[in-house]
Amino acid sequence: MVSLNRNRGRYSVTPILADLLKEPSGCFENFCRLSSHDFEYLLKNISPYSCSTYSHLGTVDIEEEILAPCSWGHEQGNMSSLLPLQNIPRKSSYETKNFRDEFAEYFTAVGKVAWQHNYS
Repeated sequence: MVSLNRNRGRYSVTPILADLLKEPSGCFENFCRLSSHDFEYLLKNISPYSCSTYSHLGTVDIEEEILAPCSWGHEQGNMSSLLPLQNIPRKSSYETKNFRDEFAEYFTAVGKVAWQHNYS
């Protein structure tokens, strides 16, 4: 990782971030630049911990950048405040196909408009 706030003129960034380089507001001071290889490595290492857990509002203290101890976290025991998300299946492909067929039947019969075949 390369910290851009040390020498902003030396490293190039995308045009989207170019305005932030000119802005001395301090909003850009903690920006870090990663290569795609480093990003993939980081993502691979943190994804088992971040993708399957939910943090309740107030868990992270944004100003201090630390995990905030909350009363609800102590009530349920150790780490039970970060509950795993449940995988809920979406509508099956059979139901989706039925909806699509019903729409197709309607728009080729009763719901048909005179100009609809001009744009197909």
